[in-house]
Amino acid sequence: MTLLRIHLSRTSLAEGLQAVVRAAPAASSVPTHGGLRLEASPDGVTLTMVGGIASARYELPAEKGRVEVERTGAAVVPASYLYELVRRLDDGPVTLERTNSFHLTVASPGMCGRLSGIDPDLFPQAPVPGPEASALRLPNSVLRRMIRQVAFAVSNSDSRPVLTGVLCRLVGHRLTMTATDGVRLATASCETERLHPSADPEQEVSAVLPGRMLTGWARLLTDGGWTDIRLGPREAAFQTGCTSLYSVVLTGAYPPVDKLLPGSLAAEWTMAAPALLQTVERVALLAGKEALLHLRSTEPGVIELTACSADIGELREEIRPDSLSGEPISVSVNGRYLADTLRAADGQRVTVQITGSRSPLVIRPADDPGSLYLLTPVRTRESA
Repeated sequence: MTLLRIHLSRTSLAEGLQAVVRAAPAASSVPTHGGLRLEASPDGVTLTMVGGIASARYELPAEKGRVEVERTGAAVVPASYLYELVRRLDDGPVTLERTNSFHLTVASPGMCGRLSGIDPDLFPQAPVPGPEASALRLPNSVLRRMIRQVAFAVSNSDSRPVLTGVLCRLVGHRLTMTATDGVRLATASCETERLHPSADPEQEVSAVLPGRMLTGWARLLTDGGWTDIRLGPREAAFQTGCTSLYSVVLTGAYPPVDKLLPGSLAAEWTMAAPALLQTVERVALLAGKEALLHLRSTEPGVIELTACSADIGELREEIRPDSLSGEPISVSVNGRYLADTLRAADGQRVTVQITGSRSPLVIRPADDPGSLYLLTPVRTRESA
């Protein structure tokens, strides 16, 4: 007995599979995580993946020659194997069929294979936000840029799970994203369109969303189009075109970011971001594993960057900022972290502010007042 039979173009199927595999967890002991549910209805085919913290759904509407449903039904198979198989097929029609067992037959001209699956009834539901969720909309290009500006600063350690996420804070029509690993901090903000005018426009909504999930979503976005976002107390949802992404909200107290901003300035300089980045990358090459980079004033209008490693060597390079004011500079930072920050700053000019050898550096893109970066200095004998 045929329980599912659909015919799709390889291009359409590969596009949908590529979108949903972004939500696959890196590792999980739950059998259904990493599985793909195909559900065929008269309206088309829905591809769904449910992971531990994020889930994805892609809608393939019925269309002659691209998506044709001969027999409605459902099947669950390993997503990565189906995606890699379809990705390697020649362009042309692909038939997916499930009969009495949980196996899925994959056939195209000259090829026929079978993937082992599980009972579709065991497949869990995606974490969809409830009706109390706040809804907003913003251009894909803006959202992608914001994620890229902050996601690099999330923590890679699970010792404080909340720091592996990005704090999304909505106040009125303004969305602010913040990420920190305790050493560096990145924040970006923009104006959005609230989709529920009846809701209190000044209501503040906060949710910490997994950084890996947001990075995967950003890779899906094209310059055109919009993303609709729903932020709830326990779940969040993103939707653009045929693709939807669902995520749990990370629990735990996020650090009070406003208290991390340093006080009065000791020194400040402004210069072209690409030139500063190139200098930092060159000098950091010889910094060794510790990536220690020293910045100090050598004469009026000149800052010297130095890196020294006993195993590699030493490199010094001078920069001449367009403007430099304040006290003499002497501070040490992680060179790799500084380079990452300058790449994410996404501007032609940056202003670097220093409040002391022990206080965070503040980096502000000159042409993006909604972005700000902090980088904690490295303690050395000179700064102790």
